[in-house]
Formats: sequence, structure tokens, C-alpha cells
Amino acid sequence: MRILPKTMPRQFFPLALIATLLPGVLPCAPPARMPVYVVLVHSQDDYLDMSLSRLRLERSLNALAEVRAKYPASKPSLAIAFTGASSEQFQALNGADRRVDKLKEGVQTGQVEITYNGKYEPVPRTRPAPNFRTAKSGEDFWRARVEAFDWFLNDFKEFNFHTGYPDASRSGGLKRVTEVFGAVRYASGISDTLGGDPELDHVLMRMKQTPVLPGIPESDSWPARNVDGFRGGAPIFAREMAEAQNASFELYAQNHFLRLSDAGAPMVRRFSAGEGKDAIGKVLSSLDRSRVHVLQVEISGYGFHFKPAYAGGPAFHPLDHVFEFPRRTVIPDVYRRGGEETEAMYKNQAELLEWLSKDFFPANPDSRFVSLASLQEAASTLKGASISQERLQPAVKAFFDQWHINGTFAPPHQAIEGGYLSMADLFYLLTRSLAALDENGKLAPAVQLDPLFGPLEVGSDTPVSQGEVTVAEVAKECRRIAAGFDVPGWKPVPARAVPSAIQVGQLQLNSGQFLHLMTQAYLDPRPEKKLQVKLVYSVGSSSLNFPSTRRVIEQGTTWTVKPVVLRAFN
Repeated sequence: MRILPKTMPRQFFPLALIATLLPGVLPCAPPARMPVYVVLVHSQDDYLDMSLSRLRLERSLNALAEVRAKYPASKPSLAIAFTGASSEQFQALNGADRRVDKLKEGVQTGQVEITYNGKYEPVPRTRPAPNFRTAKSGEDFWRARVEAFDWFLNDFKEFNFHTGYPDASRSGGLKRVTEVFGAVRYASGISDTLGGDPELDHVLMRMKQTPVLPGIPESDSWPARNVDGFRGGAPIFAREMAEAQNASFELYAQNHFLRLSDAGAPMVRRFSAGEGKDAIGKVLSSLDRSRVHVLQVEISGYGFHFKPAYAGGPAFHPLDHVFEFPRRTVIPDVYRRGGEETEAMYKNQAELLEWLSKDFFPANPDSRFVSLASLQEAASTLKGASISQERLQPAVKAFFDQWHINGTFAPPHQAIEGGYLSMADLFYLLTRSLAALDENGKLAPAVQLDPLFGPLEVGSDTPVSQGEVTVAEVAKECRRIAAGFDVPGWKPVPARAVPSAIQVGQLQLNSGQFLHLMTQAYLDPRPEKKLQVKLVYSVGSSSLNFPSTRRVIEQGTTWTVKPVVLRAFN
């Protein structure tokens, strides 16, 4: 018997089922109008036409300076995305124009943030891909993906002739961007897998990078447009992540990395400033303001200079043409906008920035421009927090009570004072607490919350549905698992991951069943207490509506998904 189909694409479960399993997914909107935060973004990934790249950059920075001068309280900042190749080009020209030095000065003053977008690293056809040929286990698949991400983020890629051939002896990708500009605040275009890539997060941890990562993409982007039910399911997931009033439809955490979605809630997408204040103002007036919104607005985008590649499509990107026709590096005029069209879009941009600063923000209390750095600081993921027993106990009780209602699927997350806990967070905290019970005879008074990956592999067969264990047996196994979490150093396959299978006495249990037993043991920690093994699946109810193109046995990544709450901005 299978709980979910083993092949993709996955389908979203009906709204009625989700609402049954996840009470509160569709709450009534409170009367308060929550703020709208705007992140200004700009892309510098065209390493070929540096004249246009520098022109777009100058106009973006000038637009920002004008707003800052006229409306000092608005304090806009600009997140500028580079690739390894474009960073290389800017660094080569720095001796003549000092643009790199000026951008780094902007980073110091908070006016500029550096981000990474690997989508247009040269070139898609030679992009490193994981080798699954001999992969058999979850660890094998994990190791193959880590290897590919490591190559992509660190190795130089030839761009003069647009081959993308790698050179491991030279820095490229994200590594080169950080060498030129410093740490990045956002990283995207690294994977087109929906559902997150814990292997990527693992590589970023080794690189000591903690950027904001992409969340839910727009429904007409690849591969979202090919996933059955994505258009209807994404708003449900966005609503689930905005349980609390000070949470956002566009924000959530996964593996303790903050995720910023391009879309999710109705009407929300990544906007171009060239659309102007009337078009964007109409969307803002129609938003569900019962929760916080974090919207991205692109400044001086390629669409200011190039027409859509096809009717109703996204703006033409010059590198799309170059990658398709490497020997035709001159962009045909048919794709270019006329000078009047371009200037009209820059005028729209100026009017939009002024309208936001002069009219919209003052009329909507707490709404403002925000930087990615301030967003990370305001978002509470509870990473590294000390969780006391007094704080954890009521959260575990509420989690267990909701699980009793759900039945075989664990709740997706649990609210706690100061934020939320994911299933993986609870697994980690309970493992540490019960390990102390086995070692010292009492639960740990407090546990520091450290990141824990979900199971590398989850079973799709029906688990054992009967059996009996004691609290003492569960605590003993927790002590063994906790010791494994403390293996020092970084390894391709992480030591800190929820085990896929756990042996307790004579019973082989899945990770979900063991979490179920731990919640009971924590709430009644008498060593002799007997606990009944229940039919519990190895994924929680979050796997039912989380947009993903990963295989079903790799849905352990959903263990780490949770909402975040926003504290006050500085």
C-alpha cells in the first residue's frame, strides 16, 4: 500500500482535505490593515554588453539617490544581483571606473546589498548536474546533489566564447561574487527544483553563507507551470505560512534559511517599476491586508530596453539569445525597445518611487522600503534560541493534541512563544531533552535550538501499526541519536539530520512514529510508562500541500518548513 504516488508531478490535495487536516488555514481576516514592505531589486547578470549593464546600474543608483534626497525618511536600498561572470567583468573594469569600490561603499552605508543570481551563469547546456547513475539510497542521492551544487557555486565557467566549460582552478559562481563584493544577502537561480534543496543549504553552510533564498515562484514560471494544481495550491500554502497576524504571505523558513516568495497570495508577483504607479497601485489596493506583505519591485530591468520575447511573455533577456546562438552576439533590433518607450518606463519608475514614498507609505502605517538585511533581522526563525522546558512543554502539548485530531499525519509546525517550531525543530528539542532524561534522570531544563535537516529518505510503505515501548527505551534511543548530532566538522552527508528509521527494542519505526513517541514521553517522562506505537506516516501534513517536484521519498525536506513572525524593524 502506498500513501502517495512515487512519480512526479505531485498533485495538491483538495482544499477540503487540507482544511480538515490544518485547522486555521483559512481564518477570517481581522479588521487590522497590516503593513506592506517593499524590497527594491536590480539584476546585473549580462556580462556581454557591459555598456548597457553600466547604464542600467547608473540609472538605478541615480533613481535611488533622488528618492533618498527628496524623502530621507523612506531610506530605500537596492539589492543588486550578480553572477560570477558579471562580477569578473566588473572587477576587470574597476581600475577605470571604480564601480566595484563604489558599490562596496554603498554596502557599508546600507544603500546597496549584493545578491547572487546563477540563472545566467554561462551556460545552461554545460551546467553541472548530479550523477545519479549508481545512486541507491537517500544518502547517495544527497551526496550527488551536494557535489553538483559545490561545482556550480565555486568553479569558474568560461564566458568569452559562451561555452561554460568549467575550470576548478579558478573561482566562479557565488564564490567569485563574494570575493569581489563580499557576502551576499540573497541567492537564486541555483536550482529549478520546487520544494527547496536541503543539499544546497548544506553547501551554503559550508561556505558560511546565510542568504535569503527563493520561496514560492510565480505560477507561469518553470517548472511551476507544469505542476498540477500549483496555481490553486500555492495560495493555500501562503495562507498556512501566515497563521499569525505579524507573519507574511511571502515569507517562511526552511532549514532555518529565510525564504522570500515571488508569489503565493492572490495578486502577488514580482513587479517591474516600469509598470508605473497606477498599475501597481491597483494591485496594492486589492491585496488581502490581514497579514503582512513583502513585495519585490525590480528597478531598471531588462524590460526597460527589450520587448517580451513573445506576446504576454517575460522581458527578453539578451543572454537567452546568446546562449541559443553563441556566434550571434549582436542582439537583433526586433527585440529592442525604441528610445521613447524606454524613457517612458524610466518615467513610470520615477513616478512609482515618488508615489510610494510620498503617498502610499505615509497613508499605510509601518509600510516602508526594507532591505534584505533588515528583513533577516526582523524575521524570527528561533535559530540558536534557548528553549526552556517551561516554554516548550505547552507547545508540545498543543502539537500532540492537534496530532490526535489529524490522525496519521503530524501537524506541519507548532506555534511557540516568539515564533514557530517545525517538525524537525521539535525532533531536535525532544531528542536533546529526553537524552538528558536517560543520562541524568530528568528532562533538560533548556535546549539550544540548532538546525536539523529532515529525513534524507522517507518510506512510502505502510509502517508498523502496533507494538509497545517504554519511556526509558525511547529516552535511551534519544541519547544515542543525540550523540550522532555532535559529530564535529562538515561532511557531504550531514550528521544533523532526522534519522530515516529508528530501532526501539524489537520494533523498526519510521521518523514520524518516533516523534509521536517522543511527544508522549516528554509530556509524561516516567521511565516505566508504556507507550503504544501508532500508525503514523513519516511525513507530516505539510507534505500534502507544499509545492514540490522532488520524489516522494525525498519529502523529508518538508519537516523543516515553518512560518516566521516579524518583529519590529530598526
